[in-house]
Amino acid sequence: MRFLRASTLRAAVTVALAVPLAVLARDSGRQSPPTFAFGRTGGNIIPFTVTIGKDGRVATNGPVQPTAASASLPLRNGLAKLAQAEAFFSMPTFVSCAGVNPDVAGRFITVTARGKTRTVTVHGACKPAFEELYAVLSASVGAS
Repeated sequence: MRFLRASTLRAAVTVALAVPLAVLARDSGRQSPPTFAFGRTGGNIIPFTVTIGKDGRVATNGPVQPTAASASLPLRNGLAKLAQAEAFFSMPTFVSCAGVNPDVAGRFITVTARGKTRTVTVHGACKPAFEELYAVLSASVGAS
C-alpha cells in the first residue's frame, strides 16, 4: 500500500511539473510573424527601402510611397510561403547579371521568416524567382 501511495505521489508531481514545461516549450516554439524589406540600392538613382514590420505596418525611406499602410498577417504569411516556394533562402546573396551597366541600381529583398533572415541583392533582371517575389512584394503594398 505504501508503494502505491509513493508511486501515485511521484506521478502527481511529474504531471504537475510536466504541464508547465509543456506550455513553455509550446510558447518558445512560436515563430515571430514574417517581416520583409525591399528596395533599390546603388547606381546613380535615388535609393529607397520599403519595410513590412512584425505588426504589418508598412514604412518607407526614399521616393517611393506605398499605397498600403499595413499588410495583414495572412498576406505576410502568404509572402513568406512564396519566398519559400521560390527557394529564396538558398539564393546567392548577390547576383550580378551579365551585360548590365554598372550605373544601374540593384534591387534587394530581405525576408525574415521561420527563424531565418536572408538578404538577396540582384543587379539586373536575370533571376526570375527574385523578380517574381520582388513584383509580388511591391504590388502587395502598392509600391509598384
